[in-house]
Amino acid sequence: MPISAEIISHFINSVIQTIARRSSEEYAVVMVKTSLQHLQNNYEFLKSIHIAENKYAETGKTITIDSSIEGIDQTDLGNALKTFIEYIVNSMGKNAGFFYIKELKENLGQENEKNLRTMGIDLDVLHYSHITQKQHGEKLVIENSDVIKQIFKCIIDLMGKKISRSFAISKLLHFIEHSEHSYSFLNFVTLRDVQSALGSEEIHIDEKLNSLSSESLGQELQLFLTDIQKGVFVDSTPNFFKYLQEYLTQDYNKKIKEMNVEFVDHQFNFELIFRHVLKALIDVMGRASSQSYAITVLNTFLRKIDTKFTFLKDIRINLEPDMQNDYNISIMTNLGGISELEARRAIQKLLEEIIIALGTELGDHFINEFKKSIDGDCLLTIEDIGVNLHILHLRQDFLS
Repeated sequence: MPISAEIISHFINSVIQTIARRSSEEYAVVMVKTSLQHLQNNYEFLKSIHIAENKYAETGKTITIDSSIEGIDQTDLGNALKTFIEYIVNSMGKNAGFFYIKELKENLGQENEKNLRTMGIDLDVLHYSHITQKQHGEKLVIENSDVIKQIFKCIIDLMGKKISRSFAISKLLHFIEHSEHSYSFLNFVTLRDVQSALGSEEIHIDEKLNSLSSESLGQELQLFLTDIQKGVFVDSTPNFFKYLQEYLTQDYNKKIKEMNVEFVDHQFNFELIFRHVLKALIDVMGRASSQSYAITVLNTFLRKIDTKFTFLKDIRINLEPDMQNDYNISIMTNLGGISELEARRAIQKLLEEIIIALGTELGDHFINEFKKSIDGDCLLTIEDIGVNLHILHLRQDFLS
C-alpha cells in the first residue's frame, strides 16, 4: 500500500505529542524541526516535510507535507524515518529511549503502527533492543552531568506549566546569574532558548562536571534545590520536591540518594534565627566589654553590610531593655520572604566582618565562644543552610 502524506503527518504529530508530554508542545515542535533539518543532508526528500512553530492560520496545522513525498521509495522513506526516531531518542539522553518508544507506540495506535511496519519501522523491535540493553547489555551509568541535566529539565517543565517555556528559561537564567557565585557547579551549566538558538541544546552540561566528587556536588545541590524551591516554587502546586521525585526515574532517584540529597521541603523561621544569632553575638562581645558597647558595635556592623543585604536595614538592636526578651531586637520586616541563600550570605558576611575586625587570635576565640553561646538548635540550622564556621576560621587564617 502506498504511504500517504497523511500517514507520515500523523506519525510526526505523534512524535511531537510524545515529546511534549515531558516538556511542552512549543519545545517538541522545535526539537522535531531541527532533527529533520539535521537529517536533510542524507535524505533530501525530508525537505518535503514542513514544520511550523506556529500553526498555519489557514489550516490550523503544525505539519504540512508536499504530495511529492508519496513518490519516494518506501524503503528509503522508512530508513529516513527510522533514523529520525533514533536521532530523537539519542537526543533525549540516557534511559529516556525506553520510555519514549513505549509512549510513542501508545500515541500512534495499532493501525498507524501497522503502516510503519510496511516501511520497515518496527517499534517493538526498537523497544525490545532497549529492554535487552537494560537487562543484559550496558549497565546504566549515571554521572554528575546526567543528574544536573535531568533536574534542570524538571525545573523548566514545572515552570512551563504556568508560563511559556521561553519565559521559564529566561527566569531561570536570571536566578542562576544571581546564584552562580554560591554554587560552583552552575559554571558547568548552559541554558538556551531553543527557539532563538535553533539547532542548539536547550540544556548543556559540561562533562568536566563529572570530575567533581558526587559528595561535594550533593552538598551544593541540596542547598541549590532548597533555594530554587523558595525562590521560584514557593507557592507552587504541585510541590516542587514531590514533583521532582516523581519526574525522575528510579535509577536517578537512587543516584541522588547516594549523593546524600534529600527532597525535603525545609521551612526555616529566619526571624527566630537572626534573633538567636544577634543575641549570641551580643553575649560574646559583651563579655569582653559591656552589653551597651556590644550593641552599639553590632549595629555598626549591620549598617556596614545592609547596602548589600537590604532586609538588614529593618533590623536594629535598641539599647533600651525589653521586658519580655533578653535584648530589644527590633525586626520591622517579614524575613519569611528571603531565601536560604540570602540568609546564609548575610549571616556569613556579618561574622566575617567581625572576625576581620578582631584579628586572627581574637577571631579564633570569637568563633569558639560564638558556638558555645548560640542556641544548639539554631547552630545546627545555620549550618544546615550552609554557614560553615570552620571555613570562616580557615579563611581568616588565610587572609591574615
